[in-house]
Amino acid sequence: MAYSDSIRQQYATFTTTADLIDNLLTQNFSASFDVAVVKGTSAASNVIEGYLFSNSTDPFQLNLNKSRGASLNVNTIVANGDVLGRINFRGANGTSFNTACRIEGIVDGTPGATNDMPGAIVFSCCADGTASATERMRIGANGAVGIGRTSPGVYGTLEVGGSNDPTFAIVSTNANATALTITAIGNDSIRFNSNFNFPMTFFTNNTERMRLTETGRLVLGNTSPSGTLDVRNVESNSIPTGRFISTIASDVSQTALVVGKKDNNSTSSQIFVQFAINGATTLCGQINANGANTAAFGSTSDERLKENITDLPPQLNNILSLRPVEFDYKDGSGHQIGFIAQEVYPIYPDLVGTREDGMYTLTDLNKNDSRLIKAFQELAQQVTDLAARVESLENAS
Repeated sequence: MAYSDSIRQQYATFTTTADLIDNLLTQNFSASFDVAVVKGTSAASNVIEGYLFSNSTDPFQLNLNKSRGASLNVNTIVANGDVLGRINFRGANGTSFNTACRIEGIVDGTPGATNDMPGAIVFSCCADGTASATERMRIGANGAVGIGRTSPGVYGTLEVGGSNDPTFAIVSTNANATALTITAIGNDSIRFNSNFNFPMTFFTNNTERMRLTETGRLVLGNTSPSGTLDVRNVESNSIPTGRFISTIASDVSQTALVVGKKDNNSTSSQIFVQFAINGATTLCGQINANGANTAAFGSTSDERLKENITDLPPQLNNILSLRPVEFDYKDGSGHQIGFIAQEVYPIYPDLVGTREDGMYTLTDLNKNDSRLIKAFQELAQQVTDLAARVESLENAS
Protein backbone atom coordinates (compact mmCIF):
# COMPACT_ATOMS: atom_id res chain seq x y z
CA MET A 1 0.00 0.00 0.00
CA ALA A 2 1.34 3.47 -0.85
CA TYR A 3 0.11 6.68 0.83
CA SER A 4 0.29 10.18 -0.69
CA ASP A 5 2.20 12.46 1.71
CA SER A 6 0.68 15.57 0.16
CA ILE A 7 -2.62 14.92 1.90
CA ARG A 8 -1.14 13.46 5.07
CA GLN A 9 -2.07 9.91 4.43
CA GLN A 10 -5.78 10.77 4.13
CA TYR A 11 -5.73 9.67 0.50
CA ALA A 12 -4.66 6.07 -0.07
CA THR A 13 -3.95 4.33 -3.37
CA PHE A 14 -4.03 0.56 -3.21
CA THR A 15 -2.46 -1.73 -5.74
CA THR A 16 -4.37 -4.81 -4.58
CA THR A 17 -7.76 -5.48 -3.07
CA ALA A 18 -6.06 -7.10 -0.10
CA ASP A 19 -4.43 -3.80 0.78
CA LEU A 20 -7.85 -2.15 0.90
CA ILE A 21 -9.51 -4.84 2.98
CA ASP A 22 -6.68 -5.54 5.42
CA ASN A 23 -5.11 -2.13 6.02
CA LEU A 24 -7.71 0.58 5.49
CA LEU A 25 -11.17 -0.34 6.65
CA THR A 26 -10.42 0.47 10.30
CA GLN A 27 -8.71 3.83 9.58
CA ASN A 28 -10.24 7.17 10.63
CA PHE A 29 -10.24 10.02 8.09
CA SER A 30 -11.49 13.50 8.84
CA ALA A 31 -10.86 15.47 5.65
CA SER A 32 -13.00 15.69 2.54
CA PHE A 33 -10.97 13.33 0.38
CA ASP A 34 -11.48 10.01 -1.36
CA VAL A 35 -10.31 7.75 1.46
CA ALA A 36 -9.85 4.61 -0.60
CA VAL A 37 -9.08 4.11 -4.29
CA VAL A 38 -8.58 0.76 -5.98
CA LYS A 39 -6.96 1.00 -9.41
CA GLY A 40 -6.26 -1.71 -11.94
CA THR A 41 -5.87 -2.43 -15.62
CA SER A 42 -8.11 -5.49 -15.77
CA ALA A 43 -11.38 -6.68 -14.27
CA ALA A 44 -9.56 -9.27 -12.20
CA SER A 45 -7.35 -6.69 -10.49
CA ASN A 46 -10.12 -4.17 -9.87
CA VAL A 47 -12.58 -6.19 -7.80
CA ILE A 48 -13.54 -5.60 -4.18
CA GLU A 49 -14.66 -8.80 -2.49
CA GLY A 50 -15.62 -9.79 1.02
CA TYR A 51 -15.63 -13.27 2.54
CA LEU A 52 -17.26 -14.63 5.65
CA PHE A 53 -16.45 -18.13 6.86
CA SER A 54 -19.05 -19.08 9.45
CA ASN A 55 -21.31 -22.07 9.99
CA SER A 56 -24.37 -19.82 10.42
CA THR A 57 -26.87 -17.70 8.54
CA ASP A 58 -24.86 -14.55 9.27
CA PRO A 59 -24.00 -12.49 6.17
CA PHE A 60 -20.93 -10.57 5.16
CA GLN A 61 -21.78 -6.92 5.84
CA LEU A 62 -20.84 -3.57 4.38
CA ASN A 63 -21.98 -0.75 6.67
CA LEU A 64 -22.29 2.85 5.49
CA ASN A 65 -22.85 4.90 8.65
CA LYS A 66 -23.91 8.54 8.93
CA SER A 67 -24.03 10.88 11.95
CA ARG A 68 -24.75 14.59 12.10
CA GLY A 69 -21.86 14.96 14.56
CA ALA A 70 -19.42 17.73 13.60
CA SER A 71 -16.33 15.73 14.60
CA LEU A 72 -15.17 12.12 14.65
CA ASN A 73 -17.07 9.64 16.81
CA VAL A 74 -19.76 12.17 17.77
CA ASN A 75 -23.12 10.43 17.53
CA THR A 76 -25.75 13.03 16.61
CA ILE A 77 -29.17 11.91 15.41
CA VAL A 78 -29.84 12.28 11.71
CA ALA A 79 -32.91 13.96 10.23
CA ASN A 80 -35.60 13.13 7.72
CA GLY A 81 -34.18 13.33 4.20
CA ASP A 82 -30.55 12.80 5.18
CA VAL A 83 -28.57 10.67 2.74
CA LEU A 84 -26.98 7.90 4.84
CA GLY A 85 -24.93 6.34 2.08
CA ARG A 86 -24.39 6.64 -1.64
CA ILE A 87 -22.91 4.40 -4.33
CA ASN A 88 -21.97 6.29 -7.49
CA PHE A 89 -21.47 4.67 -10.89
CA ARG A 90 -19.21 6.91 -12.99
CA GLY A 91 -17.81 6.77 -16.50
CA ALA A 92 -14.87 8.47 -18.15
CA ASN A 93 -15.68 11.34 -20.51
CA GLY A 94 -12.16 11.75 -21.90
CA THR A 95 -10.91 14.22 -19.29
CA SER A 96 -12.65 13.20 -16.05
CA PHE A 97 -15.38 10.96 -14.71
CA ASN A 98 -19.11 11.74 -14.69
CA THR A 99 -21.77 10.07 -12.61
CA ALA A 100 -24.20 8.03 -14.72
CA CYS A 101 -26.34 6.66 -11.90
CA ARG A 102 -26.35 6.21 -8.16
CA ILE A 103 -27.99 4.30 -5.33
CA GLU A 104 -28.73 6.11 -2.08
CA GLY A 105 -30.00 5.10 1.32
CA ILE A 106 -31.90 7.98 2.92
CA VAL A 107 -33.87 8.67 6.07
CA ASP A 108 -37.55 8.42 5.14
CA GLY A 109 -39.34 9.84 8.14
CA THR A 110 -38.51 11.13 11.61
CA PRO A 111 -35.98 8.88 13.36
CA GLY A 112 -36.22 8.10 17.05
CA ALA A 113 -33.63 7.72 19.78
CA THR A 114 -33.67 3.90 19.83
CA ASN A 115 -34.50 1.33 17.16
CA ASP A 116 -36.36 3.82 14.99
CA MET A 117 -34.68 4.63 11.69
CA PRO A 118 -37.19 4.78 8.78
CA GLY A 119 -35.36 4.42 5.53
CA ALA A 120 -35.75 4.42 1.79
CA ILE A 121 -33.59 3.31 -1.12
CA VAL A 122 -33.42 5.70 -4.06
CA PHE A 123 -32.18 4.81 -7.56
CA SER A 124 -31.15 7.75 -9.78
CA CYS A 125 -29.91 7.94 -13.37
CA CYS A 126 -28.75 10.64 -15.77
CA ALA A 127 -30.74 11.23 -18.93
CA ASP A 128 -28.91 11.39 -22.24
CA GLY A 129 -27.21 14.76 -22.64
CA THR A 130 -27.10 15.61 -18.93
CA ALA A 131 -24.67 15.10 -16.05
CA SER A 132 -27.25 15.45 -13.28
CA ALA A 133 -28.80 12.25 -11.94
CA THR A 134 -32.59 12.24 -11.54
CA GLU A 135 -34.49 9.95 -9.20
CA ARG A 136 -36.07 7.09 -11.17
CA MET A 137 -37.19 4.58 -8.53
CA ARG A 138 -37.72 4.55 -4.78
CA ILE A 139 -38.55 1.91 -2.17
CA GLY A 140 -40.06 3.79 0.75
CA ALA A 141 -40.19 3.09 4.46
CA ASN A 142 -43.83 2.08 4.03
CA GLY A 143 -42.82 -0.73 1.68
CA ALA A 144 -44.28 1.03 -1.36
CA VAL A 145 -42.32 1.14 -4.61
CA GLY A 146 -42.39 4.21 -6.80
CA ILE A 147 -41.12 4.32 -10.39
CA GLY A 148 -41.26 7.91 -11.51
CA ARG A 149 -42.95 8.65 -8.18
CA THR A 150 -41.05 10.23 -5.25
CA SER A 151 -43.69 9.58 -2.58
CA PRO A 152 -45.10 6.10 -3.26
CA GLY A 153 -47.88 4.68 -1.12
CA VAL A 154 -50.52 7.33 -1.74
CA TYR A 155 -52.34 5.25 -4.35
CA GLY A 156 -50.90 1.76 -3.87
CA THR A 157 -47.95 -0.44 -3.00
CA LEU A 158 -46.57 -0.07 -6.53
CA GLU A 159 -46.90 3.30 -8.25
CA VAL A 160 -45.64 4.07 -11.73
CA GLY A 161 -45.69 7.65 -12.99
CA GLY A 162 -44.24 9.65 -15.83
CA SER A 163 -44.96 11.48 -19.05
CA ASN A 164 -44.35 8.52 -21.39
CA ASP A 165 -47.29 7.01 -23.26
CA PRO A 166 -48.00 4.48 -21.95
CA THR A 167 -46.70 5.15 -18.44
CA PHE A 168 -46.61 1.44 -17.58
CA ALA A 169 -46.21 -1.50 -19.98
CA ILE A 170 -45.92 -5.26 -19.39
CA VAL A 171 -44.31 -7.09 -22.30
CA SER A 172 -44.13 -10.88 -22.59
CA THR A 173 -41.67 -12.41 -25.06
CA ASN A 174 -43.46 -15.76 -24.83
CA ALA A 175 -46.34 -15.87 -27.31
CA ASN A 176 -48.13 -18.51 -25.23
CA ALA A 177 -47.64 -16.88 -21.84
CA THR A 178 -49.99 -14.71 -19.81
CA ALA A 179 -48.57 -11.20 -19.63
CA LEU A 180 -50.33 -10.28 -16.37
CA THR A 181 -52.24 -12.13 -13.69
CA ILE A 182 -53.94 -10.29 -10.83
CA THR A 183 -55.11 -12.44 -7.93
CA ALA A 184 -57.07 -11.39 -4.86
CA ILE A 185 -56.36 -13.40 -1.70
CA GLY A 186 -59.11 -14.06 0.81
CA ASN A 187 -61.77 -11.38 0.91
CA ASP A 188 -59.66 -8.79 -0.87
CA SER A 189 -61.13 -7.23 -3.99
CA ILE A 190 -59.44 -6.30 -7.24
CA ARG A 191 -59.95 -2.63 -7.96
CA PHE A 192 -58.96 -0.53 -10.96
CA ASN A 193 -59.18 3.07 -9.91
CA SER A 194 -58.72 6.49 -11.49
CA ASN A 195 -58.59 9.34 -8.99
CA PHE A 196 -58.99 11.97 -11.66
CA ASN A 197 -61.69 13.06 -14.11
CA PHE A 198 -60.39 10.97 -17.01
CA PRO A 199 -61.63 7.75 -18.69
CA MET A 200 -60.02 4.31 -18.46
CA THR A 201 -59.18 2.90 -21.90
CA PHE A 202 -58.34 -0.64 -22.98
CA PHE A 203 -56.26 -1.41 -26.09
CA THR A 204 -55.38 -4.46 -28.17
CA ASN A 205 -53.08 -4.40 -31.21
CA ASN A 206 -52.39 -0.75 -30.37
CA THR A 207 -56.05 0.13 -31.00
CA GLU A 208 -58.60 1.25 -28.42
CA ARG A 209 -61.28 -1.42 -27.97
CA MET A 210 -63.08 -0.45 -24.77
CA ARG A 211 -63.52 2.69 -22.69
CA LEU A 212 -64.95 3.32 -19.22
CA THR A 213 -65.72 7.01 -18.99
CA GLU A 214 -65.25 9.17 -15.94
CA THR A 215 -69.05 9.18 -15.49
CA GLY A 216 -69.28 5.36 -15.47
CA ARG A 217 -70.38 4.69 -19.07
CA LEU A 218 -68.91 1.61 -20.77
CA VAL A 219 -68.40 1.63 -24.53
CA LEU A 220 -66.93 -1.02 -26.85
CA GLY A 221 -65.87 -0.08 -30.37
CA ASN A 222 -66.30 3.65 -29.86
CA THR A 223 -65.02 6.52 -27.73
CA SER A 224 -68.23 8.49 -27.15
CA PRO A 225 -70.96 6.33 -25.57
CA SER A 226 -74.58 7.39 -25.94
CA GLY A 227 -75.78 5.13 -23.11
CA THR A 228 -74.61 3.46 -19.91
CA LEU A 229 -73.56 0.49 -22.07
CA ASP A 230 -72.75 1.19 -25.71
CA VAL A 231 -71.53 -1.66 -27.96
CA ARG A 232 -70.47 -0.99 -31.57
CA ASN A 233 -69.40 -3.55 -34.17
CA VAL A 234 -66.44 -1.97 -35.98
CA GLU A 235 -64.80 -5.26 -36.98
CA SER A 236 -66.84 -7.14 -39.58
CA ASN A 237 -70.34 -7.48 -41.04
CA SER A 238 -70.00 -11.26 -40.77
CA ILE A 239 -70.27 -11.33 -36.97
CA PRO A 240 -73.07 -10.19 -34.64
CA THR A 241 -72.61 -7.09 -32.53
CA GLY A 242 -73.61 -8.96 -29.37
CA ARG A 243 -74.64 -12.40 -28.17
CA PHE A 244 -76.19 -13.56 -24.91
CA ILE A 245 -75.76 -17.33 -24.54
CA SER A 246 -76.26 -19.51 -21.50
CA THR A 247 -74.05 -22.62 -21.44
CA ILE A 248 -75.36 -23.97 -18.12
CA ALA A 249 -77.33 -27.21 -18.21
CA SER A 250 -80.96 -27.25 -17.05
CA ASP A 251 -81.32 -23.50 -17.58
CA VAL A 252 -84.79 -23.68 -19.13
CA SER A 253 -86.40 -21.55 -16.42
CA GLN A 254 -83.59 -18.97 -16.40
CA THR A 255 -83.50 -16.00 -18.73
CA ALA A 256 -80.56 -15.22 -21.01
CA LEU A 257 -81.33 -11.49 -20.83
CA VAL A 258 -83.41 -9.38 -18.44
CA VAL A 259 -84.59 -5.93 -19.46
CA GLY A 260 -86.14 -4.08 -16.54
CA LYS A 261 -87.51 -0.62 -15.80
CA LYS A 262 -87.89 1.13 -12.45
CA ASP A 263 -91.25 2.83 -12.98
CA ASN A 264 -94.29 0.66 -12.18
CA ASN A 265 -96.07 1.50 -15.44
CA SER A 266 -97.58 -1.24 -17.63
CA THR A 267 -99.12 0.97 -20.30
CA SER A 268 -97.88 0.88 -23.88
CA SER A 269 -95.87 4.05 -23.16
CA GLN A 270 -93.47 1.93 -21.12
CA ILE A 271 -90.70 1.19 -23.65
CA PHE A 272 -88.29 -1.72 -23.02
CA VAL A 273 -86.34 -2.05 -26.28
CA GLN A 274 -86.08 0.07 -29.41
CA PHE A 275 -84.86 -0.99 -32.86
CA ALA A 276 -83.23 1.39 -35.31
CA ILE A 277 -81.55 1.47 -38.72
CA ASN A 278 -79.49 4.02 -40.68
CA GLY A 279 -76.73 4.17 -38.10
CA ALA A 280 -79.30 4.01 -35.28
CA THR A 281 -80.84 7.31 -36.41
CA THR A 282 -84.16 5.96 -37.77
CA LEU A 283 -86.49 3.99 -35.50
CA CYS A 284 -88.19 0.92 -36.93
CA GLY A 285 -89.98 -0.61 -33.98
CA GLN A 286 -89.89 -1.31 -30.28
CA ILE A 287 -90.94 -3.67 -27.52
CA ASN A 288 -93.18 -2.03 -24.94
CA ALA A 289 -95.53 -2.96 -22.13
CA ASN A 290 -99.06 -3.88 -23.17
CA GLY A 291 -101.01 -4.05 -19.94
CA ALA A 292 -100.43 -6.15 -16.86
CA ASN A 293 -97.87 -8.94 -17.32
CA THR A 294 -97.73 -8.43 -21.10
CA ALA A 295 -95.25 -7.00 -23.60
CA ALA A 296 -95.77 -6.45 -27.32
CA PHE A 297 -94.07 -5.14 -30.41
CA GLY A 298 -94.96 -1.54 -31.16
CA SER A 299 -94.19 1.02 -33.83
CA THR A 300 -94.39 4.75 -34.35
CA SER A 301 -97.93 5.56 -35.52
CA ASP A 302 -98.45 9.28 -34.96
CA GLU A 303 -100.45 10.91 -37.75
CA ARG A 304 -98.12 13.90 -37.60
CA LEU A 305 -95.33 11.70 -38.95
CA LYS A 306 -97.29 10.36 -41.91
CA GLU A 307 -98.38 11.54 -45.37
CA ASN A 308 -100.14 10.10 -48.43
CA ILE A 309 -102.68 8.35 -46.19
CA THR A 310 -105.21 6.23 -48.17
CA ASP A 311 -107.54 3.30 -47.48
CA LEU A 312 -106.08 -0.17 -47.84
CA PRO A 313 -107.39 -2.00 -50.95
CA PRO A 314 -109.46 -5.21 -50.55
CA GLN A 315 -107.51 -8.07 -48.97
CA LEU A 316 -110.02 -10.95 -48.87
CA ASN A 317 -108.64 -12.77 -51.88
CA ASN A 318 -105.07 -12.38 -50.57
CA ILE A 319 -105.97 -13.79 -47.15
CA LEU A 320 -107.89 -16.66 -48.76
CA SER A 321 -104.84 -17.41 -50.94
CA LEU A 322 -102.55 -17.98 -47.96
CA ARG A 323 -101.94 -21.59 -46.96
CA PRO A 324 -101.47 -22.21 -43.23
CA VAL A 325 -99.50 -25.44 -42.68
CA GLU A 326 -97.79 -27.48 -40.00
CA PHE A 327 -94.40 -29.09 -40.49
CA ASP A 328 -91.22 -30.53 -38.98
CA TYR A 329 -87.80 -28.85 -39.34
CA LYS A 330 -85.21 -30.99 -41.11
CA ASP A 331 -82.55 -30.24 -38.49
CA GLY A 332 -84.63 -32.03 -35.87
CA SER A 333 -85.41 -28.89 -33.87
CA GLY A 334 -89.10 -29.77 -33.74
CA HIS A 335 -92.66 -29.39 -35.01
CA GLN A 336 -94.19 -26.01 -35.91
CA ILE A 337 -97.23 -24.26 -37.38
CA GLY A 338 -96.98 -21.41 -39.87
CA PHE A 339 -96.51 -20.62 -43.54
CA ILE A 340 -94.04 -21.29 -46.35
CA ALA A 341 -92.06 -18.17 -47.30
CA GLN A 342 -91.97 -19.03 -51.00
CA GLU A 343 -95.80 -19.31 -51.03
CA VAL A 344 -96.30 -16.03 -49.16
CA TYR A 345 -93.93 -14.02 -51.36
CA PRO A 346 -96.22 -13.72 -54.44
CA ILE A 347 -99.03 -12.50 -52.17
CA TYR A 348 -97.20 -10.32 -49.62
CA PRO A 349 -93.57 -9.88 -50.71
CA ASP A 350 -92.93 -7.29 -47.97
CA LEU A 351 -93.25 -10.07 -45.36
CA VAL A 352 -90.41 -12.14 -46.82
CA GLY A 353 -86.71 -11.46 -46.14
CA THR A 354 -83.41 -13.18 -46.92
CA ARG A 355 -80.72 -14.34 -44.52
CA GLU A 356 -77.00 -14.03 -45.16
CA ASP A 357 -76.93 -17.67 -46.25
CA GLY A 358 -79.76 -17.16 -48.76
CA MET A 359 -82.52 -18.77 -46.68
CA TYR A 360 -85.87 -16.93 -46.63
CA THR A 361 -87.44 -15.48 -43.48
CA LEU A 362 -91.05 -14.58 -42.71
CA THR A 363 -92.18 -11.62 -40.61
CA ASP A 364 -95.48 -10.78 -38.93
CA LEU A 365 -97.10 -14.17 -39.52
CA ASN A 366 -96.77 -16.20 -36.33
CA LYS A 367 -98.27 -19.42 -35.01
CA ASN A 368 -101.59 -17.94 -33.90
CA ASP A 369 -101.85 -15.88 -37.10
CA SER A 370 -101.85 -19.13 -39.07
CA ARG A 371 -104.64 -20.54 -36.86
CA LEU A 372 -106.75 -17.40 -37.13
CA ILE A 373 -106.27 -17.18 -40.89
CA LYS A 374 -107.19 -20.85 -41.22
CA ALA A 375 -110.34 -20.27 -39.15
CA PHE A 376 -111.17 -17.17 -41.22
CA GLN A 377 -110.78 -19.19 -44.43
CA GLU A 378 -113.11 -21.84 -43.02
CA LEU A 379 -115.67 -19.17 -42.16
CA ALA A 380 -115.30 -17.67 -45.61
CA GLN A 381 -115.98 -21.07 -47.12
CA GLN A 382 -119.06 -21.46 -44.96
CA VAL A 383 -120.30 -18.04 -46.08
CA THR A 384 -119.71 -19.05 -49.68
CA ASP A 385 -121.62 -22.31 -49.14
CA LEU A 386 -124.48 -20.49 -47.39
CA ALA A 387 -124.66 -17.95 -50.16
CA ALA A 388 -124.89 -20.74 -52.70
CA ARG A 389 -127.74 -22.41 -50.73
CA VAL A 390 -129.61 -19.12 -50.43
CA GLU A 391 -129.24 -18.50 -54.13
CA SER A 392 -130.48 -22.03 -54.85
CA LEU A 393 -133.54 -21.60 -52.60
CA GLU A 394 -134.34 -18.23 -54.15
CA ASN A 395 -134.14 -19.72 -57.64
CA ALA A 396 -136.41 -22.64 -56.60
CA SER A 397 -139.09 -20.30 -55.35
